[in-house]
Amino acid sequence: MIWTVTFNPSRDMTFVLDGPLEPGSIQVACSIYARSGGKGNNVARVVRRLGQPVGAVGFYGGATGELVGSGLQEQGIEVLGEPIAGETRICLTIVGSGGSEITEIREKGPPVPPAAAERLLRRLLERVQREDWVTLSGSLPPELPASVWADWVRALNPRCRGVLVDTGAENLRAAISARPLVMVPNRDEWRASGLSVTDSVVVTEGANGVTCYPTPGVVRRLRPPKVAVANTVGAGDAFLGGMVDGLSRGESWERALVWAVAVAAASVTSPGVADVDPLLAQSLVPQVVVE
Repeated sequence: MIWTVTFNPSRDMTFVLDGPLEPGSIQVACSIYARSGGKGNNVARVVRRLGQPVGAVGFYGGATGELVGSGLQEQGIEVLGEPIAGETRICLTIVGSGGSEITEIREKGPPVPPAAAERLLRRLLERVQREDWVTLSGSLPPELPASVWADWVRALNPRCRGVLVDTGAENLRAAISARPLVMVPNRDEWRASGLSVTDSVVVTEGANGVTCYPTPGVVRRLRPPKVAVANTVGAGDAFLGGMVDGLSRGESWERALVWAVAVAAASVTSPGVADVDPLLAQSLVPQVVVE
């Protein structure tokens, strides 16, 4: 089982325009996609599309929270949710001009009391098995301190096969202190963290692929195949989903990384957020270049 934790889930709405975004004007969307979002929920959708059993862990509030939870369940994803008083946030993505122009508008999210985080962690610890994998992704909602990352990683490390983290800046610094198996920040998040490179870091760099540091003094880059881009939002989540999928199936680190790059490349060909065609991803594997 793979468990994906989203501290700040959302209802993601993607509006696809038939031309460029024109600020100050009235435009009609030619397509609209609604998803249960937040980075960890994106990872959950990818993992499920790749055929793995997955549980989505997070905080859900109000009618929007119910929509997010039911949307995940409709896709065969188990939901381990902690109710909160506020309304789950809505995030909007506007895609114009064939995917070349993307505008994102994100709510901060409702407050989550630390006591709620402690309850949810206890519930997850009761469910997770030694052979399971756990991912922690995204931002924190108001009221939760960055130390939550370290608390969860320390608690989960001895209970599962591995914890993978995708976050940035202060959150990333807190998480690394607890030694997760691997951290998957993007380039800007890694630079903002001020941390030095380690063998547990894989840095995603968009169209430039990923960079990892398998041993001291060694840098390895994986270049993605060239594909027709429709929407790059969620590609990092697709990468993490592909990586934890590969590792959970017993793949080597290098093969899991190659698979993750192919999954991320497949995801950007869809106008939806982190939508992956497994057959397309498989066909892209031979085109991933390892340097």
